[in-house]
Amino acid sequence: MTETYPMKTGEWDLEKLNVFREKALSTIVSAPAILKRVSECLARINKIKQCNVDIHSAFKRQKK
Repeated sequence: MTETYPMKTGEWDLEKLNVFREKALSTIVSAPAILKRVSECLARINKIKQCNVDIHSAFKRQKK
């Protein structure tokens, strides 16, 4: 008994590759916006460091 698949193996592989390509492109397209947000956050962190304020101990990292 042979099973029937809706797509042949080559078509299935092509569909998977197209989905992978679309996901990769969407990630690449969103990268500049993410990098911009990261640089803005780093700038705010540096600005806070320059203020020389005391940070409450609850917000400090514990050293191991």
